[in-house]
Amino acid sequence: MQRLSVRCGPTRLRAFAAALAVLLQASAAGAHDTKTDGDPSNDWLEGIRNGSGALCCGNNDCRPIATSAVTRSEGGGLEVQIGEQRYQVTGDSVIGSLSPDGRAWVCPHVRADPGGYGYEITGTRCLFLSPQL
Repeated sequence: MQRLSVRCGPTRLRAFAAALAVLLQASAAGAHDTKTDGDPSNDWLEGIRNGSGALCCGNNDCRPIATSAVTRSEGGGLEVQIGEQRYQVTGDSVIGSLSPDGRAWVCPHVRADPGGYGYEITGTRCLFLSPQL
C-alpha cells in the first residue's frame, strides 16, 4: 500500500485559517443581520430595541402585517395576529416610532423546538404601528 503525503506549509496553513475565519465571521454576522439577507425593505430594523432592551430583529423574522391584524383586546390592550394565532402585545413590545414605509410590522418572539429543527412563536418582541392604527 502506498502512502500519500500532503504538504501543507506555513503559508498554506495561514491562508486556510484566514479563509476559515472569514467564512465563520460572515455566517455569524448574517444570522441576525437584516442587511445581508438581500431584502432592502427590512434594513431599517437593524439595531432597534424594544422597551425591555431586546433586539427587535432576530433571524430575519420581522415582517409587515395588515393593519387589520392588530386589534384591541377586551381588556383594552393590543392583540396581533401572526399566522393563525392571536397574541397579546405587551407595552414593552410596542415601538413608538413608525416604520419608514408606513406599514405595521411585527417581530415575533420565538422559541426553538427541542429538536432544534424548527421554532414556535410565543408572542411579540416588537410591534410597529402604522399611522392608521
